Amino acid sequence: MAGCFSASRFFLNTMRPSKNRVYCLASRKLKLSFETKQKADNFLKFNAPEILSEKGKAPVRSYYCQLCCAWHVTSNSSEKSASSLDSRDEKLLDYFIHESGTAKTEMKRLASQIRERMRAIDVAMEMNDLSLARNLLRLSMNDLNLMKHMNPHSFLILRPQRQLSRRLKEIDMIEGK
Repeated sequence: MAGCFSASRFFLNTMRPSKNRVYCLASRKLKLSFETKQKADNFLKFNAPEILSEKGKAPVRSYYCQLCCAWHVTSNSSEKSASSLDSRDEKLLDYFIHESGTAKTEMKRLASQIRERMRAIDVAMEMNDLSLARNLLRLSMNDLNLMKHMNPHSFLILRPQRQLSRRLKEIDMIEGK
């Protein structure tokens, strides 16, 4: 009988999802993630007793997480606590949406400002005013660094970065550095 129990325990452990763990921004920890409520509820149905015997507590319900856009399971059965957490998640989601929009707008503004300065740098170089060109270049590099801090992977950064580097090399060549 003991061998049968071990086999069933092995079977249950191998049936548990292991590849669908995600970091949930709302709870700030790794959570199981399910595509549908039915899949989450099936997980509860087939795994809760085993989890309870292993850990002393088990998930009792599923819920939809707006931040992960997925279903999670929880051992918290309190509906009052659940509505409080849902409210927290909605506020967090609103914050992320607002910050994302604000950062995107600011990135576009900085990119536009760098493009305008590039034209001014070209004019300053044509007039042989290298001091002005270098100052405009320095200001543009500062804006580019701000953009990098907002989103280091943005495509908006690559082209101005190459152009500014090229202008700096041109100024250095002209000045003989």
